[in-house]
Amino acid sequence: NKDYSRALADLNKFRQNALAVDSNFYACRGNVLFNSGNYQEAVNDLSKAIRSYSGNADYYKTRAEAYEKLGKHS
Repeated sequence: NKDYSRALADLNKFRQNALAVDSNFYACRGNVLFNSGNYQEAVNDLSKAIRSYSGNADYYKTRAEAYEKLGKHS
């Protein structure tokens, strides 16, 4: 049983205490949000990850999957 709510709480606690947050943080939290069914929040965090570092294809892939779950695909 995957406890995404606990993972999300830990990530948010880290965010409050971190001096700087990079693309990896937003991608990680975006993945947790995606896997827990919070697709719009996942899109938001993955977009932040992409803005911070646009060179990771996985960020785009997961964001596209979240958009698809939201019915926002072309």
